[in-house]
Amino acid sequence: MEDQQVGPLRFHIDFSQPLYEQILDQVRSAIAKGEIGLGDKMPSVRELAQELHVRSFRTALAAKYIDSFMDQMERLGLTWNDIQSYIEQKYDAEEGGSIR
Repeated sequence: MEDQQVGPLRFHIDFSQPLYEQILDQVRSAIAKGEIGLGDKMPSVRELAQELHVRSFRTALAAKYIDSFMDQMERLGLTWNDIQSYIEQKYDAEEGGSIR
C-alpha cells in the first residue's frame, strides 16, 4: 500500500503486521525524529481511521489470505470442487460449523 498523509503524520501500512502496532511504531518514530514536536496537534482516532480507510483493511487482508490459500491448493493439484468439499467437511466438523 502507498503512503498516506494524515495531519502532520505520514503512514505506510503493511498488511503483514497488526494495524495498531504499525500506527504506534510510526508515531513513536515521528516523535523520535522530531517530526512531531511538543504541542503539535495529533489526529483523532476517528480521523486516523477515516483517512487510513481502516474498514477496507479487513477486506483487503481477507482477499490476500484467500489468494494465498488458493495458490497453495492449486499447487496440490486440487480442483475447486475438491477445495469446496474439504472446506464443507471442516466446517461441519467444527462445533456445528463455527469458525474458530
